[in-house]
Amino acid sequence: MADYSKKAQECDFLEILSSVGDIHYLIYDKAQQKYKVSQSLSDMLEIPIDGDIRNIKILNYIDKACYLKLLESLDKSSDKFELTVNYKNKKIFFVVQSYQVNIEKSLKYFYIFIDISAIKEIEVESKQRDTLMFQQAKMAQMGEMISMIAHQWRQPINAISASSIKLSLSNTLGKLTPDGVEEHALFVQNQCQKMSNVIDSFLSYSSNRSEEKNFHIRDVVKTINEFVSVQYSAHNIKIVIEIDDALDDTIFGREDMLEQVLLNLLSNAKDAFDKSTLETEKCICIRYIKPKEIVIEDNAGGVDDSVLDKLFVPYFTTKAKGKGTGLGLYMGKRIMNEHFSGDLIYKKIGDKSFFIITV
Repeated sequence: MADYSKKAQECDFLEILSSVGDIHYLIYDKAQQKYKVSQSLSDMLEIPIDGDIRNIKILNYIDKACYLKLLESLDKSSDKFELTVNYKNKKIFFVVQSYQVNIEKSLKYFYIFIDISAIKEIEVESKQRDTLMFQQAKMAQMGEMISMIAHQWRQPINAISASSIKLSLSNTLGKLTPDGVEEHALFVQNQCQKMSNVIDSFLSYSSNRSEEKNFHIRDVVKTINEFVSVQYSAHNIKIVIEIDDALDDTIFGREDMLEQVLLNLLSNAKDAFDKSTLETEKCICIRYIKPKEIVIEDNAGGVDDSVLDKLFVPYFTTKAKGKGTGLGLYMGKRIMNEHFSGDLIYKKIGDKSFFIITV
């Protein structure tokens, strides 16, 4: 406990302190149950500047958890904690620093309240902004996935159409047999099942799977490959999967978030090939050969050196207007940093791009 001399006590410290915006004080004498507060705190909570603490219904201002923090501070020579005050349907957030002080042989509890409500408001706005950007990025990918569905449905639809034409022709020529009908029916059922599987994959991804759980990295890699392979093949892009069979990393988090990061990186690689003038076989490699590391490699020419420092900046995009939100890489890095305690970095070697995901 600090011991202040009489001369130090005579300093007008409390008045100076209370004149600083967003800083307030309270002095509490436990033995006499007396208190004194700054004029600013008195005005804020509409309580007398001094008096008997028992005349104030503390639980009308703070909840039980905060009340317990106050009680715990009485057993400590100094303490620091956050306190939320509810007054007139408004929340006021404080950081509280408490001290035990001996003044004229009397023990006083000295509390300094720093109003951090403005900071809390900024934090809420920041979280809301992050949520909006996350939804924008996901909606952009939803459009990409709908395009993938169209590509993956086109082949079975064409096959069903051809089967029905053949069935009709056989009937016209009088060559239709029960076995032939059964064969066509089974074929159509198989094609419809393929289409249904595509829809199931889409619904699984698009649903708001907010639950966190343990999942396998290799399963995510395989799922994304199955989803994009047909469309990318239509763009003459070869997908190569390299997985070390000895690796079977299990990580904790939201599986759909890692899927979103991978899907965005693959989409960016496909767009890079669309703009590339290189005459080479288009190839994207998804490599999972190191523990908790996924590498997306493409040979589309690499990111221009002039924009490397802006690569993960929100709303920055090199795509034509209306073709990109500029949020994919930014949100991807945020997801890896904040949800998987990992990272997303970029490297360029020659005409190849390497996006490295660590979890």
